[in-house]
Amino acid sequence: MKLKDKFLELKNEYQDAIVLIKSGSFYLTYDEDAIILNFLFSYQISNTKVGFPLKNIEKVTDILKKEEISYVIFDEQLAKFLADNNKYNVIFNKAKKNEFNLAMNNMLIDRIKFLLEEKPEVYIKLKDFIDDL
Repeated sequence: MKLKDKFLELKNEYQDAIVLIKSGSFYLTYDEDAIILNFLFSYQISNTKVGFPLKNIEKVTDILKKEEISYVIFDEQLAKFLADNNKYNVIFNKAKKNEFNLAMNNMLIDRIKFLLEEKPEVYIKLKDFIDDL
């Protein structure tokens, strides 16, 4: 598989991220990602491609983080690491549970506000109930 084909495959998966592919002693990127790196670092675009030495990866990733631009770095080790240790679903499930809990809390607060507005005498009962919790 050619590097450009691998880039396109990864770009399809990570559309809103800069995709950097390790090739020998360089990292490469293509197309729109190359334009962004050219803009940020003045790296020269050649045949829709930008490359930079491995030693510059920390500088590049620091700036991308500062600019809040997502990125994916691909080499054989990293791809395997991501596949073996991906906690996406665990975090997603926690986020969905948290979202549900927040929605339930908001519904409860709205109900309490409604009761207090409609029946101020309920305030004492609610206060006693909350104090017992």
